Amino acid sequence: MQTQRSPWVVLCGSLVVGVVALAAGTPTRTVTDRMGRAVTVPAGGPRRVVTMNPSVAEMLVWLGVADRIVAVSEFTDMPGVRDRPRVGGPMTPNVEQIVALQPDLVVLDRHHNPKSLADLLDRVGIPYFVLATRGIDDVRENLRLLGEVFDRPERARAWWDRWTATTQCLDGAAWKRKPRAFFLLSERPVYTVGRGSFILEVLEHAGLDVVTRTVPQPWPPVDIEAVVRWDPEVLLVPANQYASVRATLAALPAWRSVTAVRTDRVIAVPTRILHPSPYLLDVLREVVERVHGDGPWMRCFQ
Repeated sequence: MQTQRSPWVVLCGSLVVGVVALAAGTPTRTVTDRMGRAVTVPAGGPRRVVTMNPSVAEMLVWLGVADRIVAVSEFTDMPGVRDRPRVGGPMTPNVEQIVALQPDLVVLDRHHNPKSLADLLDRVGIPYFVLATRGIDDVRENLRLLGEVFDRPERARAWWDRWTATTQCLDGAAWKRKPRAFFLLSERPVYTVGRGSFILEVLEHAGLDVVTRTVPQPWPPVDIEAVVRWDPEVLLVPANQYASVRATLAALPAWRSVTAVRTDRVIAVPTRILHPSPYLLDVLREVVERVHGDGPWMRCFQ
């Protein structure tokens, strides 16, 4: 008796054949990803790409290959790709949807996607490329590698040159003062940014004295009592959480003794500050403008 194969098995099998045929009939190049894996891609770059976190989609838009993205993860809000099909969240991917799209590359981040996703992609034969992001240097390296994958090395280099020139200028700026600042990543429980976080680097370049700069974890939990002791003069909040944070600050008496709350220096910053991508340069400009206002430091962005 013939065994019936499930549609899932048939779909996976047909996809593997398609990938092998592409590799056999197309000029290729090999690029080593952040896991040390040698990944073979078409010489002109992949044509059907799935991005598994928002920052990857933003990198590909920056590189000028947005038209090759066939699907994105939840929370992707980048103009030009935010209307593409969604294949689950970064930590909750829908593998069946990914397989059905027949991508020739899925781009992951080892710190923002589960290892089980890579294992499943291995099992069904879908090529994937792994990035790794903690600090700004990782953004540079990720962009450099994607520039190789998609044959856009000059775009990757141009961003790093611009970032370096801008931040060197800001680091030498004559700020009126650097206010004590606290970044509220979430309020219940309270999470913030510490050493090794790309967000901390952005805030320090923006002329802020970040009170958690010596905390050894990149995304540490802290208690409200610690925030009260640090007594920040500026409280920075991602824009997508601003309304809920304001409600929390009003409801919890402990927050009212913090200088930033008493003086109403609770500042919404672009939500894209949460995404380690080239667009952090735009975020940096907005943070500087919202905290310090207009001044000679704005010439650093010209």
